[in-house]
Amino acid sequence: MTAASIILSQQAVAEMQQNYLARMAARVSAAPADRRQDLLEYLLTADRARVKVSNTSLKQLFDLDAASLAVAAAALQRPLFHPDQRTAIDTAARQRKDVAVVTAIFGDASRLYLRPLDDGSRAIEERVTAFLATRHLALADYNEGQATDGKQTFKIGKLLIEAGEEKLDADFQADERRRLGRLMVVISRDPEDIARASTGRAWQSCLSPHKKEFMFIPGEVAFGTLVGYLVSENDPEINNPLARIFIRPYRKVEPEIEAYKAWDTGYNRLRQPLKSKFEKIKTEVKWALHGRPPGENDILYMTEQKAYGLSRGILRHTADVFTRQYLNAGLSEGDYHLPWQVYTDTLNRDARVRDGRVEILPDRNPLPYL
Repeated sequence: MTAASIILSQQAVAEMQQNYLARMAARVSAAPADRRQDLLEYLLTADRARVKVSNTSLKQLFDLDAASLAVAAAALQRPLFHPDQRTAIDTAARQRKDVAVVTAIFGDASRLYLRPLDDGSRAIEERVTAFLATRHLALADYNEGQATDGKQTFKIGKLLIEAGEEKLDADFQADERRRLGRLMVVISRDPEDIARASTGRAWQSCLSPHKKEFMFIPGEVAFGTLVGYLVSENDPEINNPLARIFIRPYRKVEPEIEAYKAWDTGYNRLRQPLKSKFEKIKTEVKWALHGRPPGENDILYMTEQKAYGLSRGILRHTADVFTRQYLNAGLSEGDYHLPWQVYTDTLNRDARVRDGRVEILPDRNPLPYL
């Protein structure tokens, strides 16, 4: 399956968003007609804040006037970031300028919605198949949880429980591969989606607001990082994502940058031919460390190997296929560097594209060039 075929159409995305709003609107359909829109806005605010509103609690709001309901909604909107963090994120968002390949793929959208790809991890399915074989049964529909003897169907979960296979049943019920048809991967360049990668989510990481590494978040926003989320089809606004992963931008390094290898033991080792190019080399080093205005094919995107949340393998595989087949198509050969303002969990900061393949290079010591 190619990357082009996994991107959902704008019509499909619009239908999902309309279905989401329709489900929310159905919850307030019993309210007086003149209160429904305000109640709907309250529910949307609660969903964005990851606050569950029971039907009982919702009915208690039916009689509130608009002003009181607005106060209740405002109480749900706790600041996610410290004011200084918010200022840095907003400044970085204004500085961000995506390269041509990204703007061509995204168009005017800030998010792309993809069908998730099976990562091939069938270990649980194979265990279930082996169990069924001991009962002279075969899989009829793994996703629907059905087995067959050729004449009638049986519920796999019930068979496992009756056989005392509670552990296998728990793994079977939790296998996200069974829900691929009801999941989506969202690739986003939206600064808010990037900043909230580990903020107000079901997981925490070193990029959470209370961690020192959060200082890299403005760099992620400004230098073109993309973020991928695994979500339910009922959550197109990424209010309750199941998992997330980063796709990080490596900037092209000009050939002259190779001269900075001579700096590893200090400036005093520079020879006269190198001194004559000092100013240009210094500029190239600055670009390598801090990023330079990129050209159309001057960005190599790399998917982090570390993801957070559930079904990380599915998310990682889908993001990797999208990155390789779409973002890196037609990439020019040469050396690439991940700017130091961008964080990395698992990736080295230097890479080389040669003969259509990406080679990971050992990280160079940055201290002599700062």
